[in-house]
Amino acid sequence: MAEPTERTHPPEGAPSTSIVLYTERTGTQGVRTLRSAVHAWRFHSTREGRVALIAVPAPRGRFIRWLLQPHAILLIAGACSILAWAIPTEGIPRGFLRRSSADLFSISLVATWYLTAASITFLGYRLGRGARPIGALNTTTNETIYRRLTFLATIGVAYSWLRVSLTVDVAAALRDSTGNLLAQALPEGAGVQTLRYLSALTAGAAIHRWVKRGWRPDLLLPVNLILVTMTALLSSRLVFILAVVISVYLISRENDFRGMRLSTAIAVAIMSFAATTQLNYLRNANYYEAQGISNRWLMNVAEILAYLGTPAQASFGIANAMGNGSLPHPWSGVSDPTHLLVPTYFTSSGGGGGGIRYAGLVDVAPNLTTNSIFADVGSQSGLAGLVLVLVVMFFAAILTGHLSLYQNYVALAAGALIYAFAEVWRVYLFNAGILHALVLATLVAAIPVFTGAPRHPPARNVSAN
Repeated sequence: MAEPTERTHPPEGAPSTSIVLYTERTGTQGVRTLRSAVHAWRFHSTREGRVALIAVPAPRGRFIRWLLQPHAILLIAGACSILAWAIPTEGIPRGFLRRSSADLFSISLVATWYLTAASITFLGYRLGRGARPIGALNTTTNETIYRRLTFLATIGVAYSWLRVSLTVDVAAALRDSTGNLLAQALPEGAGVQTLRYLSALTAGAAIHRWVKRGWRPDLLLPVNLILVTMTALLSSRLVFILAVVISVYLISRENDFRGMRLSTAIAVAIMSFAATTQLNYLRNANYYEAQGISNRWLMNVAEILAYLGTPAQASFGIANAMGNGSLPHPWSGVSDPTHLLVPTYFTSSGGGGGGIRYAGLVDVAPNLTTNSIFADVGSQSGLAGLVLVLVVMFFAAILTGHLSLYQNYVALAAGALIYAFAEVWRVYLFNAGILHALVLATLVAAIPVFTGAPRHPPARNVSAN
């Protein structure tokens, strides 16, 4: 058998990204081992009668697809929180002054809860992926869902800004860096204003379409980017993060990272940091200037450290209180945990554990209200509440797994749920009206009979996660 020779181009009909080793006869003996990662081996017959052994490199984005599974993103986000909490900083406000002690008991308790949560979530996600998609929802075109959601998001953003402009001097609020007044002017609870959050879905879909079209924007791309920016000004910078998570999730499902360069990813990260820096400055500049910080970039660094590190601070603090007996009723808590099952739009409180002060057991800045599920639920409902949270996460994971099977933009709902799992270290979103609105609106937009939407068979299989 002749010594195989390596070529720089594949034979006709072979994948353009393949590495080809030509041999004179069929077989694999004598073929040199490739050091690069290999996804699959294929034989290809050439016109000259030779046989080419094709090594197809592993597709890019495999780590991203793994990361954007509920159990994985839950653990990674929690680890980032602990890392930010452990970083020593001087002169930068980070949400607390005295770091909670982390002894063996507190570390074991927090780690056990998160590992159990990840295991249960993994099981639920796999069970959900075992159920077949609903055929009627799986046949609506992406274009139809995209346009319907954009229409609804436009109504929500326009209505919200109209309500705000009637009661607040918008120009003065932005000029004086008191952007929080804009959000406070909106009515609480569910309503037309809730539709503004759909802009996170449409912006994520718009970015996905932009990448899929070879970085050629469609007409609705600037519209949806403006909508999500207007929503972020009214609500939170985290709307941007939600849109990014959804777009990356959609891109990773189709392995569309193949044409993306590292420089592009770095540029996106820089632009995201710049956008959140400006939004943070418009909302919180006065607070940080009172803390002695005048640089807007440093303000955003401090905001990120507080956002990431405070949940770990609260979690270890409450775990310590459970261990040393300073937390009353650590097993049953002081409140009924079943409130975790009630949607926030049926209650008078904001949900998510906001405003819980931990009875002075944890050093946390009073302006921070989303300081981890473990601390918020554990301090009020004890370990019984934490167990109930695990049950809720199990069923949420089943739904996420099922929605991830859809080959159209019904998967936007899966992306929204994955974001909720990414926030487990910080806030309980599974009973939040915003999350319910995102999922329900996506499903309604996918109903074929809504406006006689065209049907089509699934074009391709979604890669299994």
